[in-house]
Amino acid sequence: MWEALIVNLVPSPITSMQDLPGPLLRIVSGALKGAVNEGLSIPHSTKRFPSYDSENKEFSAEVHRKHITGKNAADYMCYLIEEDEDAHKKQFSPFIKNNITPYMMKEMYKKAHAAI
Repeated sequence: MWEALIVNLVPSPITSMQDLPGPLLRIVSGALKGAVNEGLSIPHSTKRFPSYDSENKEFSAEVHRKHITGKNAADYMCYLIEEDEDAHKKQFSPFIKNNITPYMMKEMYKKAHAAI
């Protein structure tokens, strides 16, 4: 299954993570996270994380933690519920189908991280 996804999404050699399309980037990032958790050393920079403020040149561990625990996704889900119900139904249909609310996201992410 992954092979077909990779063949369809990546027509040329990958020279940077920035070259990857969104779905494949998530797959590769997840695989690399697992490898790092098991002790593989992969050089990286905090400048690549969404929690890095390029203007102040500072990394925020708190913002990073919010992304890891799905707080940003939960906040966006809450925003769409209030502002655009149709977009919420479209973007979060798997969550709605499984009765997952924004307030359950942190616990869901904790369970996922524990299972890795």
